[in-house]
Amino acid sequence: MDVLLVAQVGVAQERYLPLLGECGARAQVAADPGEVFAALKAGDFSGIIFDETTLLADDRYDPVFLRGLCERYPALHVIYDADADLFYVLGDHAALSGRQGIEAFIMQCREFSPPTLRMAARSRVTLPVLLSRDFTDSAAGVEASMTLNISLAGCFVFTVSPWERGEQGWLIFDDIDPRPVRVRVLWRQAWGTRRPAGLGLRFDEAHEALLSAIARIEAGLAG
Repeated sequence: MDVLLVAQVGVAQERYLPLLGECGARAQVAADPGEVFAALKAGDFSGIIFDETTLLADDRYDPVFLRGLCERYPALHVIYDADADLFYVLGDHAALSGRQGIEAFIMQCREFSPPTLRMAARSRVTLPVLLSRDFTDSAAGVEASMTLNISLAGCFVFTVSPWERGEQGWLIFDDIDPRPVRVRVLWRQAWGTRRPAGLGLRFDEAHEALLSAIARIEAGLAG
């Protein structure tokens, strides 16, 4: 059974890993928000363990994004006290000792069927974007367009330009952050049908600003 451990590099991370192994869990470590998203997109996890010190030390962790993960996965928040070499579990398992709380959480995770961000439902949201095969190459060209829907996994962008399935491209969400986002074409809807023309794109590399903005959009629509 696989769990995701969100913990910065250091003593705490080194102490979590053997304990989780003793509890029968395989832990993959994510040390920052970008690694969290990449891990969730690539793997199937039965739960997430958050080191609270890591979350407090890095302001790139957006509360809305974290809350969305806690709604999607079993989640445990833990504080590691290096001086006492003790774990303190927060939330539902707080009444137990640190080790017992983590063991109880792992047992809970065994009954959970891992979801995947690849199957995330997309929200019908229009955002302005710039689309290009390579923003560093003037010959590649830049197309101004918009999304017709979006999720943490990807988006659908209106375009009539010829793209091939599997082709790599880049998007810039100027209203959110000027950094390019690497995408991959999963499918293409041609012009001339009853459906809007465009590209179904997967985010291969999405920065924290975009993920936080999407999480806020989804939270607003759900509310």
